[in-house]
Amino acid sequence: DLAEAVAVACGIQRSKIGVWRDRVQVEVHNAILHSFAKASVSLVDHHTASESFIDFHKEEISKRGRCPADWVWLTPPAGGSMTKVFHQEMVNFVVKPIYRANVDKCLEAGLAKVDPIIVDDECKSQSAFSVDAKAVVYDKIILCFGSETGTSQRFVTRLGTDLDVLGSKVVGPISLDDLPNHFPTPRCKERNLIIIAASTTGVGVAPSHAKLFLPRLENMMHQSGTLHTTTFAVLSLGNSAYTQSFAKFGFDVHTALESIGCMAVLSVRVADELMDQELSFNAWRKDLIGDSTGVIYQEDVDAFAVATGKPTASNTKRKVTLSYQGFAQVIQSDTKHELEQLYSQAEHTPWSRVQGLLGRSTDLFCFEVDQAQSSELDNLRPGDHVALYPENLDDSVDLTLRNVDGLNHAMSEARDVLKKRIDLARPVSTAALSELWDLTRNDRAKYIISSIMRTSTKDETEKSVTDLINELPPGSVPYQWVVASAPAMDPRFYSIASISHEERTISICQSVYTFANGQAGTTSRWLRSLQADDKATAMFSRTDLHLPDDEDAPCIMIATGTGIAPFRSFWMSNARNPMYLFFGCRTCSDLPFASEIASLERAGRVNPFIAYSREMNNKMHIQDILALQSDTVLSLLHNPKTCVYICGSPDMAATAQNHLLMTLCNGNHIQRGMSMNQAMQKLIVMKQQKRFIAEVYGAISDNDNAMQLGWKEATARVV
Repeated sequence: DLAEAVAVACGIQRSKIGVWRDRVQVEVHNAILHSFAKASVSLVDHHTASESFIDFHKEEISKRGRCPADWVWLTPPAGGSMTKVFHQEMVNFVVKPIYRANVDKCLEAGLAKVDPIIVDDECKSQSAFSVDAKAVVYDKIILCFGSETGTSQRFVTRLGTDLDVLGSKVVGPISLDDLPNHFPTPRCKERNLIIIAASTTGVGVAPSHAKLFLPRLENMMHQSGTLHTTTFAVLSLGNSAYTQSFAKFGFDVHTALESIGCMAVLSVRVADELMDQELSFNAWRKDLIGDSTGVIYQEDVDAFAVATGKPTASNTKRKVTLSYQGFAQVIQSDTKHELEQLYSQAEHTPWSRVQGLLGRSTDLFCFEVDQAQSSELDNLRPGDHVALYPENLDDSVDLTLRNVDGLNHAMSEARDVLKKRIDLARPVSTAALSELWDLTRNDRAKYIISSIMRTSTKDETEKSVTDLINELPPGSVPYQWVVASAPAMDPRFYSIASISHEERTISICQSVYTFANGQAGTTSRWLRSLQADDKATAMFSRTDLHLPDDEDAPCIMIATGTGIAPFRSFWMSNARNPMYLFFGCRTCSDLPFASEIASLERAGRVNPFIAYSREMNNKMHIQDILALQSDTVLSLLHNPKTCVYICGSPDMAATAQNHLLMTLCNGNHIQRGMSMNQAMQKLIVMKQQKRFIAEVYGAISDNDNAMQLGWKEATARVV
């Protein structure tokens, strides 16, 4: 009996009344929980275990009418009466896996048969919120859980009960593994809110029902604006003192959703397993669906912060004002001759689709952060993103204003809407064009619209608002259609190419293809129209593509095109990590930052390996240069500190990843080759350790179903 020794060590005063022993028991209990947490070993406390068993007991009673249980063993010795199992009546009997006579097991054991008494959550007093269905601004609310013991699922189920009045607007509760199936389609204008409660298993591991969620999101490439109407809020169940271990998964979910374009309406809340999780949940629940200040009633993401003073997305992703400083040309090439050669080699490509393409320019644009918002740079790291909010140029806005019908708004207000909210250069959807056909009263316009629709795809036309204004009779396009159905002006995301905290500046790398009529995309035209000190609105966004903390950790950097931008921010930060750059471009003149790379190579800071795909004497692609340097790559992959970064198109990333896989499988005279399964699992573990990060943009082609299936099976075995 060590009770007295513990009491002396903890300064607990002993008396003839034995209550001091209860205090000793609680202190020992806390010490055990603390020691496990300090050693990064997950331990379930008796309150959580009690909640989990009650859920199991309820389900067994519901499905089978019986649940064998031994109250003596299930009731914890410390604070037993404070748990639900203490108040749960139980019957203990044996269920044998054999055929036997259909005899009631309770009677066979000589026990009286009693009706089970269920201790429900409703026994605990809790305030209910009355939801005003008419005031809810969201078209769809999706309730999700990632649960190991049932607590997360129980929390979102209660939210679902609160939101019953919304009927079909509410989806769920569903598991996080199923959430990607409910993401909105591209160009969806419905407002969606995703509410997530997620626990963490062990040290940062996904719980049951969420094992495949993050891998599935890794395969969803961010296309600007695809999820711009989707917001979310996350409750992370775990230990608030260890948000990077025992409550980490909730934060990983938050980061992953931001990375695909969703906007957080609340910062991550932690429901501490060592404190009152019910209290934390109810506070989070009130912020979401409480009185008129609840998130579900706010038209604007930041309105919640104004009404309540509570942290929202504005704390983590706040809009900042930038001042344009200038640009430097990185690459300029005349591609017309090359296009003619390409056309002659690929007869299936219509010349009419490419004949107007004259040149390509890649430029580095520099912006200064406003003095009053300089603190926004404090947490910005090389590899992070900046989202720029472009504007339509005055000529496009004026053309639209002169030719639309039903302009009942003040001219200044209409100009501001067209300049900042509507993307006049992006193709409209087929559905929107169909709406225009219904709305216009001009027969000639209806005929032209019908002709366009016959040559359009199921989802999208090739005509922008500006194209339609030019082709349709003046006054045949209603202003209200432009505002309601034309593509919204979404932010454009760029990897930051350099950061200077001293000068408060950032730079981005952007390419533009210029057509015969001098036109380019909205953002390309806007960027190149900026004058010194012109203001721009932006938003900074964190990513996982960061340099390792260990300066001795080697970095494999694989990129094509403007994918080199985050790697430039690496070497511009004067990092000491050994860097191995594998870059693919067409010719020597297309190599961006060539002088910088050459200088870094001479200084021994970067080892560049460049593949030129159109150099006649030595044509190579990214996979060829990786194969040529396979011994170097293999040695680095077997280094437990090495970090691998891939940035570029999805096809390039898939090719590079598969080649790294084959490099591990083949081995060499020093490193023994692995089986395909072992190699896949090694790369998956590197991904989970944030040592293998792919940042790619664009549509994913599904060319190798067998390889994709192999990755999924290997992922399932690792997780």
